[in-house]
Amino acid sequence: MKKLFLVTETFPYGTAEKTFILPELPELLKYYDVTIISHASETVVNDIENISVLPPEVKIVNLDIKMPRYRQIKYFIRFFLDRDGLKETKEILKSRKNILQRLYQSIGFYGLAMENFRLMDSMSLLVKDEEAIYYSYWYFYYTYSVTKNRKLFPNMKLITRTHGFDLYDERYTGTRQPFKRIMDKNIDRIFFISQQGKGYYLNRYNITDCEKYIVSRLGTMRTGDLSDTGRRENEKFRLVSCSSVIPLKRVDLIAQALYELTDEIEWIHFGSGSEFNRLVEQADELLKSRCNISYQFKGFVSNRQILEYYSTNYVDCFISTSSSEGIPISIQEAMSFGIPIIATAVGGVPELIENNGILMNANPSREEVSNAISRMLHLNRHEYEFLREQSFRIWQERYNAEVNRVKFVCAINKLYN
Repeated sequence: MKKLFLVTETFPYGTAEKTFILPELPELLKYYDVTIISHASETVVNDIENISVLPPEVKIVNLDIKMPRYRQIKYFIRFFLDRDGLKETKEILKSRKNILQRLYQSIGFYGLAMENFRLMDSMSLLVKDEEAIYYSYWYFYYTYSVTKNRKLFPNMKLITRTHGFDLYDERYTGTRQPFKRIMDKNIDRIFFISQQGKGYYLNRYNITDCEKYIVSRLGTMRTGDLSDTGRRENEKFRLVSCSSVIPLKRVDLIAQALYELTDEIEWIHFGSGSEFNRLVEQADELLKSRCNISYQFKGFVSNRQILEYYSTNYVDCFISTSSSEGIPISIQEAMSFGIPIIATAVGGVPELIENNGILMNANPSREEVSNAISRMLHLNRHEYEFLREQSFRIWQERYNAEVNRVKFVCAINKLYN
């Protein structure tokens, strides 16, 4: 078996990547000897309750990068002596935007990449003449650490996925993605989780499309059965949202929209974050006196619990008011249970909405959100059941992780064929 190095941010530690990577791992193990190179902090590694249980043949290496001051200075100087660093500097100066912030980000990115490679080299993880695949789950500094040294490994293939923070300029500090033009030239395959993401990348860097750039959707695993689609078990229209409670997600917009409605509605939100307490306060202020609206904020719950909820409770509609997305797993999970969707036209979200819900503007007013909820609520039974059927069909055809992981690994296997 060829070796495959799966390079992650924290997996198998923590919860952030678990939903994405676990469904893919069994298919990779059919063809490759897998070593996971994680970059989890000591705190995350020691969170024993949230360590994913993996097959015994999977090897795990964790690189918790902690750079002493002298190495930071060393990489700072090397950045301005390196051809790549000079290219970055030239491009940043030419942009005339956020120059100091962007330089700071690029220098830090460069230092992390150099240190990452130094640690891998000290552990002899990558063997020069060995056939292997270096699979970077995110298009990040650990991708650059190998593209930078690509000539040392002539028999190694380098691939990367790219999602959101590692793709879109507005999602990265300084509103610019470091080293993307430089990395691109030395990568064998770049996998995008949405068609929109691929289009954004090709347009952003003026690249001509070719077989190197592939749309490979992630998808979700559905556990449990579809709830009874023939009837609503609750008297109130049940609306569910699931996201971090941070400014980017604009969950407060849902509360504002519900204030405008007189229909009987039950709103349930899964997720917590920096704005959670503020959201609760705002919802209480707006909705507590509205007898027609009930609401629950569940806070952080595990992915398993959310799927169990969908399986055992009839949900009339899922809503997202986010201002930026890749192609959200939360929406895909709701669709796997035949739940119609209301969402904003950001990132790859429009690819999820096809006669199975309502697509709002990227920056909707609270009136637009309330109108969307009202439209969904007042659909006749035939129209509404059609949306449920469409949601499940789209998930089954495009976002079923069991199907998509086979397609993805087939694409990897072709690298050596």
